[in-house]
Amino acid sequence: EVEKWLKRAEDLSLDLSMVSYGCLVDACAKASSAQLALRALQRAKDAKLQPNAMTYNAAMDACAKCGNFAQAQEIFTTMQDQQMVTMESVTSLVRASSRAKRPWQESEALLCNTQHSVASLPGADLRLLNC
Repeated sequence: EVEKWLKRAEDLSLDLSMVSYGCLVDACAKASSAQLALRALQRAKDAKLQPNAMTYNAAMDACAKCGNFAQAQEIFTTMQDQQMVTMESVTSLVRASSRAKRPWQESEALLCNTQHSVASLPGADLRLLNC
């Protein structure tokens, strides 16, 4: 359906905004379709639009639901590079790690490795971690 919708918008020469693409990515995430979410995210980038944190988080959620930890980690790294990490981003990354059946120690290590991105976020308290 996503491809059909994007094709129809293209056929009608509609200029889609980042909000439109964000909604598509979010819908794909809710349908647990990481592949379609990532495709919609890429189409937004191809259209020279800058994804926002909400769009990246939705894509990471789609990856988490499918246990695609490597892709979620790649998105998180992009967010770090662009200084857009949110607590939701961290939660999505840990969720992806968990759903990929990685040991809890790896999730803890992820949080420790992302401390510099996480420490300044509202509500972040890393004192319980064994970093």
